[in-house]
Amino acid sequence: MKKLLLVLLIVTGLFNVNAQVANQANDLYNCDINNDGFEVFDLTLNDIVIFGAQDPADFSLTYHLTQADADSAINVIISPTNFINTANPQSIFARLERNSDGNFDTTDFALIASPIPVVQTPFPLEAC
Repeated sequence: MKKLLLVLLIVTGLFNVNAQVANQANDLYNCDINNDGFEVFDLTLNDIVIFGAQDPADFSLTYHLTQADADSAINVIISPTNFINTANPQSIFARLERNSDGNFDTTDFALIASPIPVVQTPFPLEAC
């Protein structure tokens, strides 16, 4: 009886054995060359992390500025390899959608433009 129920759940799609998972992505850091809080980021550095062991050929991965956009699959970031942050830090939302059925999962990560430290000239040392 338990086996029959499991088969029925799988056949009807109520129980998905192969659910897609958008694995937790890493925050991305860049040196802020001119200390203005903005830099160019390559969001695709997180592709391999988000896919994990899942076959990238079976999925579409897109990046978005808001969770609502990722959930709705709208307002995709057009140039994820050359994205300039608009806030510091800035949240980015990734949507991993299975091509065969449209099921999706999302994850998020931060972009952080780290300021370059200011080098100060030390005072000369004096011996007594």
